Amino acid sequence: MSAFNLNPNPGFSLNPGYEFSLVGSERPHPPVTVKIDYEYQATSSGISPADLLKGDSVFSGGLMTLYMFMQMISDQANGKYAAMDEASQNSREAQSHLTAVDRLIAELGAEGDNKALGELPADVRKYIEENHLEIPGVCGYQDNGLWGWTSSENKLTQAQLNAVKGSLENVANRASDFVSSSQLQLQKLMQTYNVSVSLINSMQTMLADMNKTIAQGIR
Repeated sequence: MSAFNLNPNPGFSLNPGYEFSLVGSERPHPPVTVKIDYEYQATSSGISPADLLKGDSVFSGGLMTLYMFMQMISDQANGKYAAMDEASQNSREAQSHLTAVDRLIAELGAEGDNKALGELPADVRKYIEENHLEIPGVCGYQDNGLWGWTSSENKLTQAQLNAVKGSLENVANRASDFVSSSQLQLQKLMQTYNVSVSLINSMQTMLADMNKTIAQGIR
């Protein structure tokens, strides 16, 4: 970028390196230079926008904007995928515990005693405690604001076991629904990403055509 004067008399000029100078032939003292420092935020890929502004300002500025937009979409997609993976794992875990509780209910039903009690498997009990599930008549937050079991006994009635089953089923369904909705959102992000790629290709083609035309004119 070359320096230029807006006025041949005392005026304003732009020097390379983003320095603005006040110059004038009538002033005996040296030009007063005011340097403006630009602070750029590097993207997660480590590329600073300042690196893209070293070429043609018009096209580099456009490419900078598109590349930063693509990086933003990529970061959002990575975050969405991580959340989907966590929800999918939670859904599988809840479904596994649901199967264990369902098997226990079936075993108690086969005994023919409606008052028979069943003991929750240790891993199911641990899962409920770690996730602080609220199951009516079984566990939840007490009046003191702390989570705990309704009864100190580990054995539950069939009605309580059915409540546990319903709660686990609800957790698995919610996690599965989240994964499904996140997949649609991820598809939209990728479509927008592809649009940005197409725009970058078009801009690069325009720049190549312009350079070709200039080269032919010089010849």
